[in-house]
Amino acid sequence: YDAIDLTDGSVGAVEYAYVADEDGDIVVFADRTGIRELPPPITQYSAIEGEAIETRLWDQGKWQATQVKNGANNFHLLLHFLARPSYNIYNAPRSVELNEFRMDLLHLLGEDGEVPPAWQGVYARNCLVCAAALFGNKKTEEGYEHLDRALKACERISQFKEGDLLDAGKKELLSGAQYEYGRGVILLSDGTKEPVSYHWVLEYDASNMYYSVTAPSGWEWFDSVRGEDRFKEYVERAKKIADK
Repeated sequence: YDAIDLTDGSVGAVEYAYVADEDGDIVVFADRTGIRELPPPITQYSAIEGEAIETRLWDQGKWQATQVKNGANNFHLLLHFLARPSYNIYNAPRSVELNEFRMDLLHLLGEDGEVPPAWQGVYARNCLVCAAALFGNKKTEEGYEHLDRALKACERISQFKEGDLLDAGKKELLSGAQYEYGRGVILLSDGTKEPVSYHWVLEYDASNMYYSVTAPSGWEWFDSVRGEDRFKEYVERAKKIADK
C-alpha cells in the first residue's frame, strides 16, 4: 500500500483481512488509514488575533494597512521575546550570553548602533543583569563596562515624562512605532494606537538600579566587587538617580 499526498507529520497504514469461502474463493478486506502525528503545541504565527487581522487585511487587498499592522505585530513579538524570563539563576555564563544577545538586538534597531529611546528601559535592565553575571563569571572589567551602560541608560530614562513619544527605531520594520511613555500604548505611522502587553518592561524604573546594586540578597553576583571604591562610585551614581 503506497500512501499518496500525505503531509509532513502524517503516517499511512493498511490492514488486510483474508477470508476464504466454501468454494475456495478468497475475499480481501482492507482498512486504510492516514493518521496525523501532531508535534507538541507551540506558539504559531497567525494563531492570535493580531496576526489574524493582518491576514484579513491582506486578503482584502489593503496593502498599506497590512504593512502597518505587520509592523505593529513585529513590535509586539519583539517585546514578547525581550520580556520573556530567562531562568539564569546560578548560571552566569548563560546569563551573559542571553543578555548580550538581547543588547545586540536592541542596538540593531537604532541609527549607527544607538539604542532607540523606546527601548532604553529594556536595555538598562539587560545591561544591569549582564553586568552582575559578568562579575559572577569573574570578568570584572567587562562587568564595569556593562554597569556603566546600565547607568547611562537609567540617566536617560530619568528624563522621560508621561506622554513623551519615544521612537522605537527601524521605521519599516516597526511601522514607525512610537511608545507613549507612561500610558502603555504605541502610536503607529497611520495615526492609530495599540495597547502594549509588556509596557512595564519598557518603563523600567531607573531608581530600581540603586536597589539592585545594594540589595543584600538576590544580586549576589555583585558580591565580588561590593568592597571596591570603583563599585561604590557607581552605587552613588545610582543613588542620585533614585533620589530625583
